[in-house]
Amino acid sequence: MINKKNVFVIVILFSLVAAACGGAAATPTPTKAPVVADSGVVIAEGRLQPKQYAAISFAVGGQIAEVLVSEGAQVKKDEVILRLKNREALQAEVSRADQERINADQAVKDLKDTANVATAQALLDLSKAKDA
Repeated sequence: MINKKNVFVIVILFSLVAAACGGAAATPTPTKAPVVADSGVVIAEGRLQPKQYAAISFAVGGQIAEVLVSEGAQVKKDEVILRLKNREALQAEVSRADQERINADQAVKDLKDTANVATAQALLDLSKAKDA
């Protein structure tokens, strides 16, 4: 009887004989590559990403009435990029705040004047007390 080792050796021998009988591979016929002139132009596809992003916020709230730039557009410092609705109401609020500031400035001036008068009166009283 043939053992497993002999079967294995026989299979390997048949494989080697079959591989040796296989004949030579056909040689491919060379083809000439077409000559293309270099135009110096490179065409490539891609997607540009900005170097940095900026988060923006506004001093006043409101609804956007008009966007003046498109997404991804380059903008300069202090360039108007959108307009808010209810501009008149916001302008009135700014005017009211300006008037309140003017009133506060006047109140400070009045307090300083009163303090100066009180100081002068105190100095006068002190001078009279020394003379008496």
